[in-house]
Amino acid sequence: SAITGPVGKEAAELWPRIASNSGVVM
Repeated sequence: SAITGPVGKEAAELWPRIASNSGVVM
């Protein structure tokens, strides 16, 4: 499913941090 809107923008900014912290890249 595609995520759009302000939620998608926030997720796009948060994922890199979460991925780097957890060491998992989706």
